[in-house]
Amino acid sequence: MNWQPIETAPKDGTLILVYEPETKHSEEGIYIVTWSRQDKYYPKEWCIICSEQDEQGGCATADYATHWMPLPKAPE
Repeated sequence: MNWQPIETAPKDGTLILVYEPETKHSEEGIYIVTWSRQDKYYPKEWCIICSEQDEQGGCATADYATHWMPLPKAPE
């Protein structure tokens, strides 16, 4: 598995890994995300799985992700 440009990531609800570099708006990290729309007021975005929800029921997002890869297969 190799990292791929975020523009090629699936936006069908599949869980994937994304890499987000450190910026003035975010910390560097690798997150499990899905492309999701929070509600009718929020645009679609990379929602970090198991992130704490805000007061409006949203999730933390990986807004500055640059790369993605599929999740590894589970052990047998």
